[in-house]
Amino acid sequence: MTLPVSFSQLRSLKWLDLKDNPLEPTLAKAAGDCLDEKQCKLCASKVLQHMREIQEEVDHAREKRLLREKELEKKKEAKQREREAREREARKREKAEEKERRRQEYQAQMAAVAAKEQQKKKNEEKKKRNGQAAADKKASVEPASKPRRSLIGLMFKLLLLLMLGLAGAVAACRLTDLQKEPACVPINVAVDDGLAWAKVQGGVVRQLALNLSSAAKELLESTSKS
Repeated sequence: MTLPVSFSQLRSLKWLDLKDNPLEPTLAKAAGDCLDEKQCKLCASKVLQHMREIQEEVDHAREKRLLREKELEKKKEAKQREREAREREARKREKAEEKERRRQEYQAQMAAVAAKEQQKKKNEEKKKRNGQAAADKKASVEPASKPRRSLIGLMFKLLLLLMLGLAGAVAACRLTDLQKEPACVPINVAVDDGLAWAKVQGGVVRQLALNLSSAAKELLESTSKS
């Protein structure tokens, strides 16, 4: 027979009748003999003490178990906190890496835009320089030809004005009453000399034409005979 552990909660046990109630060996050894009243009272006291010791052992074992469970729970919580800390650190690192990646992409885009703008600016400046050089070259050529054309035009105008003036003077001196004026005398003389020279030159030209015609005729006749 075994006794419940709650036996230890009894404040006192005056009598324990073990007659025809064999105890389990450990409890029987702790209780001792119970042959008379004195021994049975002592046996009751020993059994109560033994059950209190068992209760203490049970309580101690329970405390150890609870302490061990508490330590395991603490370790579990520590591991959980450590895992959560690692996860937070990993998320923080991922966010930092993502931020750095976006920053690098943004810088690369800005560098590409800046390079494109710089190249565009260089092309515009080059085009502007080429256009300016062409304009300067054209400007350097045009002024050289323009004064030449202007000079020729001016000379032509002056010559035309001079010829018109001479023609007007000749007409005035030959066809109006001004021909008797002293200023018209050299003009009329020059006109008469010019007309006489033209007549002489006309006769010379006609004679030259006749000579050329005769020579050509003789050449043709000699060629046909041969």
